[in-house]
Amino acid sequence: DTALLFGMSVGAGLLTKSSANFSLILLPTTLILVIGKWTKKNLRYNLSKWIGLATISTFLSIIIANILRLAPLYYTIGLKNLTFIISFQEFLSSPYNRIIGNLHGLFNWAFIYLTLPFVFLLIIGIYLGFKRSWPKTSLLLIWFIVPFSALGAFGRVLYPRFILFMLAPLLPLIALGLYQTSQYIKNLANRLDSKLRYLLLITYYLL
Repeated sequence: DTALLFGMSVGAGLLTKSSANFSLILLPTTLILVIGKWTKKNLRYNLSKWIGLATISTFLSIIIANILRLAPLYYTIGLKNLTFIISFQEFLSSPYNRIIGNLHGLFNWAFIYLTLPFVFLLIIGIYLGFKRSWPKTSLLLIWFIVPFSALGAFGRVLYPRFILFMLAPLLPLIALGLYQTSQYIKNLANRLDSKLRYLLLITYYLL
């Protein structure tokens, strides 16, 4: 069921934006969640099962995406993509021409989108996430870092909206930071005088 849902969601994404390809490119990173739980005895079976399910997801998403081939202007998708990104040949010819400037702009946009309070909560969430479950935290960070870095390296024309889907994997970490911070504030408030308690809670929620 998970493989089918993943394949359908990626296929629907490919009908909308080419950036959905990152979901297929990063699919092998999901092994981080389970590889440590497999023993030598069942490694071959579980790995074969994962490959089979991943193949189903990929095949299903490609079938759905191929609906676009029915459109007479399907060929323009690749041409349109080259308006915003450079080819591998262009990147290899001058790999450092764009990446520094692109990453500088992308980090500025990411900071503006998240805002300072959520950046602070993200840092807390990453710290707590690695303490609680490093595989899940690593997976979320990889799904942000890889497309973010790829856009920095291959971006020709950049717009802030390009990074919206990349920020989605950071939301669970921000939520973790927010939850733990709120719990800490509440516990601290319970040890204070009633007036100071309400002042602390109001200040926290206003921020």
